[in-house]
Amino acid sequence: RVSTLYTRTSKHREKNLKEWETKDDILTLGILGGIDGNRKDYNILIKLIKENSLKLKLIFLGRFYKGISTDVIEKFIKIDANIVYNKKKEGVISENDFLELGNQCDLLVSLNLVNHSDLSYGKYKGSGSFGDAILLNKHLVVPSLTDRTKEFQSFSSYYDNYDDFVQIIKKASTEKPNSDFSEFFSKRVFLNIEKDLLL
Repeated sequence: RVSTLYTRTSKHREKNLKEWETKDDILTLGILGGIDGNRKDYNILIKLIKENSLKLKLIFLGRFYKGISTDVIEKFIKIDANIVYNKKKEGVISENDFLELGNQCDLLVSLNLVNHSDLSYGKYKGSGSFGDAILLNKHLVVPSLTDRTKEFQSFSSYYDNYDDFVQIIKKASTEKPNSDFSEFFSKRVFLNIEKDLLL
């Protein structure tokens, strides 16, 4: 039996709680994971920006890789997207920067490429996106196959295709998504995780 254990629960959880408001009607999306076009579907986000009049700000919360990350960023610059990324150019984003930038986001977005193979996200390959969402106490938009058992549905919105993705983002621009993190901070959950790991 496989269980997920997150060791970085937020020390800042209480101060992360805020009323739903978007600054100047801009919805700020935190884009999770290393900036890698081979592992992330950025096309779905680029298409959303090009085909809709939503005011969006994108904050890339992952590692910047020389070459492949530059290619991704240039695609967003080309369409005049409002973006923030690790301008140190190479390396992992620091924990302090992650927390500071992550707290500025209204939603977190996982763009993991998924399929039905055994090696894809959600079957035997886990995603750190759920742990990031718990750490930052932010609602997560994620491909449905990443969480096949819907373990994290209390704070996640799932999409299967572009139309699903657009509908979720449009709704979030006017209405705060429902999120409940309480069970992930309870003693019972950590006891269950420990029990599972010992089996």
